[in-house]
Amino acid sequence: MRRKLIILLLSIFLFCFALNSWYKIGIANNLNLKSSYVAIDSINANVLFHGPCEPLYTIDSKYMDSLLHKKVYNLGMDHSDFADNYLSLYLYLQNNKTPECVYLYVTPESFDESVNTFHTYRYVPFSDDSLVASVINDCDSSYRGWSHLPLLKYTYFSNRSTFLALQGWKHLLTGKSEPYFPDGYIPYESPSPRFMSEEDTIKSFKPKGDFTWSVNREKYFIKTLELAQQRKMKMVIYESPSLSEVVEWSSNRLEFLQKIRKIGRKHGVEYWIFDYADLSLSSSNFISPQITNIKASRVFMDILYEKIKEIHK
Repeated sequence: MRRKLIILLLSIFLFCFALNSWYKIGIANNLNLKSSYVAIDSINANVLFHGPCEPLYTIDSKYMDSLLHKKVYNLGMDHSDFADNYLSLYLYLQNNKTPECVYLYVTPESFDESVNTFHTYRYVPFSDDSLVASVINDCDSSYRGWSHLPLLKYTYFSNRSTFLALQGWKHLLTGKSEPYFPDGYIPYESPSPRFMSEEDTIKSFKPKGDFTWSVNREKYFIKTLELAQQRKMKMVIYESPSLSEVVEWSSNRLEFLQKIRKIGRKHGVEYWIFDYADLSLSSSNFISPQITNIKASRVFMDILYEKIKEIHK
């Protein structure tokens, strides 16, 4: 009886170990999961654009390539907070040469915990790294409490992990060499970009009045700036044009901008705010309050190029 129990327990242990390994290998090799792609492939861009949805959907890497004559990669990830930005940049730098400059999107809302979040599932396959593990434990206390139990390290995320692992195994077994969006930029496909009416655009952004400053967000923002300093790479923080009606709702926006600029100065980082009336006054230029459509994004990139071309001579 005792022998059978030992065999049963050993079988369960081996099953859990095998399943966790299956998830880890699959997700880590999923090229469409940007945190995995940058950790396993060599991109070696000269210029990185980074942040949440705003750069992801507005900065066309190929177009910036053509202007700068440099290799540009869009490291932006949807709905990502500063801890997410910090880890994705960290993983990128572990596997790629240091870029000339990183342009990080930062806006007052970035410091409010009701906007964007930390996506634990992106980084669990790399949690053997002590820095990655410490950020996961700090930012996701709920996951931390369950992650050491058999099977729950990956199955905690339910169908999401299973899909990502299956897709990753497909990429691995078929020899897929690049993700669906190889330069990181995700465009809104023609012929019908998602233009919003002014009413719908404004409704899509819940007016909060004041934003609430998060100390934890500030901590990981500073860690990201310090990572750039440690790697001796230039970093610029910037805010692309936003719909003017939305900007006017926040009565403490100026206070937040001043705090952001003060932190930037302390770390030798400039803060550029692109507030152009020709873009900001019309909702027809936006697909959401802070994301310009393809046509308006091209206008913004031309403006941005004039600002950054001296850095990348």
